[in-house]
Amino acid sequence: MQATFALDPDAPPLTQAASLALALLRAAKIRTWAELVVDPAPLAAVSVTPEQMALLNTHAGALTTLRVGPPMVTLAVCPECSRFTIVSGQAATSCPLTLGCTGKPQRASTAARLKAAPTAKDAPVETVDAAGRARSGDPHIHQS
Repeated sequence: MQATFALDPDAPPLTQAASLALALLRAAKIRTWAELVVDPAPLAAVSVTPEQMALLNTHAGALTTLRVGPPMVTLAVCPECSRFTIVSGQAATSCPLTLGCTGKPQRASTAARLKAAPTAKDAPVETVDAAGRARSGDPHIHQS
């Protein structure tokens, strides 16, 4: 059975992508996204949906900053202005990224592994074989 992961549908898309990427790094037992891009072979037993693959490809530029710990380096994404910071601790309680923004950044945590694979025989699932190279917004470093 191949591993699959659940994402929070209410989280901003970049938060979902970072959450999935962190789960893939842990599943592959690799520390950084750059290492995974060079050698995706450890993900042979992992499946992602086409929608999840699109998320990874769309936000691949921002995912290059992720690292599994210690310390874990992840992203905190503002749901209001869609900007993000790189964090290794807690996210800020209010948006420090856009003047006047009232959003509260959401810290991406590792996606939960599903206990069972999808039951529908026709459900499309792709094996992860390479990380995308799409660009994302400029990161803003935030130390907590």
